[in-house]
Amino acid sequence: MRSLLLVFCFATAFHGYAQVPEKFRKNRKSHSLPEARFLLKLAPLAAIDAVSFPTITAGVEVHLAPQFSMYNEIGIRYRKGWYEKPDTNFVSPSGFKLKSEFRYYFREGNLSYEKFHGHYIAMNVFYTNHKYNSVIDYNAGDYSGYDLKDGIGVTKTVWGLNALWGWQDDIGKYFMFEVYEGIGVRFRNYKTTNQQFKYDRDAFVEPDDVNAVFRGSNVERAAKGGSSATFNYTTGIRFVYKIR
Repeated sequence: MRSLLLVFCFATAFHGYAQVPEKFRKNRKSHSLPEARFLLKLAPLAAIDAVSFPTITAGVEVHLAPQFSMYNEIGIRYRKGWYEKPDTNFVSPSGFKLKSEFRYYFREGNLSYEKFHGHYIAMNVFYTNHKYNSVIDYNAGDYSGYDLKDGIGVTKTVWGLNALWGWQDDIGKYFMFEVYEGIGVRFRNYKTTNQQFKYDRDAFVEPDDVNAVFRGSNVERAAKGGSSATFNYTTGIRFVYKIR
């Protein structure tokens, strides 16, 4: 939850900056360096992603045509998520995220179009694969006087679509900053290994702290298994390096 709040604060601050008229901002044309051929990007807040799982995430944006570009991104899990509570390893923990995005950049007032700069709208498709181990705390229907623990392995896959608004601009001659947000839909599927808990018979033990509540909610979805669709909201920032 802390990382979500941090994203919101960053997004709000830079959204406000993006609304400042161009004439009050630094003139991008003031230097004579050639335009970037493509952009390398790093998503720093993905490293503390509390909703999904932490990843080292980077991507590349390439120019397709005037006002159009394509962005591709990959994230690799580097440590366990906050809701992973392994007892026994039933699956080998791993995770990755993929994203591909088409963008259209708007012209800014009477200014001529400049590659990779300004406000844009976009559509993207994303895919996530995550394998982890966790524990279900539950009360068995046949043994109501005892609380039990069930160690499970989980394989979660997610794919979806988003419509986005974003903004990207210079911070110096070689670097840029990007902020974005969007809405869409995601389709998720859970498969578990070694699950003794019976979703239709047994009862989850109520968590006793806030973090455990969120962890329990994730584990409950995994224990139920199967596929479902849900609303998706996305927001974030990226630091950008220009390749000329």
